[in-house]
Amino acid sequence: MELQHILNELRDKNEIAIAEKYSCIANRYTIAFTALVVSGIFVSIIVQFWSILINIDVPMNISHQRSRHLFIITEYFIDQEKYFYLILFHMYVAFFIGTTVMVAIGTMLITYAQHTCGMFRIASYRIKHAMSIDILQNITPKNKILMTEGIIYAVDIHRQAMKLSKDLLSAFEIMMFCLITCGVVCVSINLFQIASSGNNVEELLFPFMFLFASVIYMFIANYIGQNVTDHNNYVFSTA
Repeated sequence: MELQHILNELRDKNEIAIAEKYSCIANRYTIAFTALVVSGIFVSIIVQFWSILINIDVPMNISHQRSRHLFIITEYFIDQEKYFYLILFHMYVAFFIGTTVMVAIGTMLITYAQHTCGMFRIASYRIKHAMSIDILQNITPKNKILMTEGIIYAVDIHRQAMKLSKDLLSAFEIMMFCLITCGVVCVSINLFQIASSGNNVEELLFPFMFLFASVIYMFIANYIGQNVTDHNNYVFSTA
């Protein structure tokens, strides 16, 4: 609500264009993340059921030797052959919910971060506008007032952007620590599984997908944080 209130107060068309630009960037991140996750889930389902169809098509004596197995290693205290499809359904529902939560959290953080970058960029624009060449070449009391007001507005939105960043960090600090810890654990486990799977392509697929997703998630999180820092530093270089 605070962010929406700040954006609603914008009146300059260039400032509105800057806000819309960064909102568009956030929407692109959201679409890309969602498409990537949906594609990953779709591919994993196809591969899992393809392996089941292959087992069905082979002769019975070979089929008994090649029992159905899940690509995602799980442990259920029931007969996994008897309740295979029920376990498969439960596994993919849990997988879908988990990935949806991760994408929702990630895209929300990216959206807030991009709007914060937009606010920093608006602060830079206001400073440039206040210190424009025409005003500096015509030092009059009226221009001095306009310059002072422009800098005040720039400092105000910069202060609001800093406050939004701190509020965001304080709200998600513990959760981000947990996500980073889980990410490091997942990367370690998947690296171990890849190393121990040998030349079995089926067993390599899912650990590699999880490893790729974890690395991309952590890379984008660091990139977004660095992007906010760069936009903040740009305000001071503009001044």
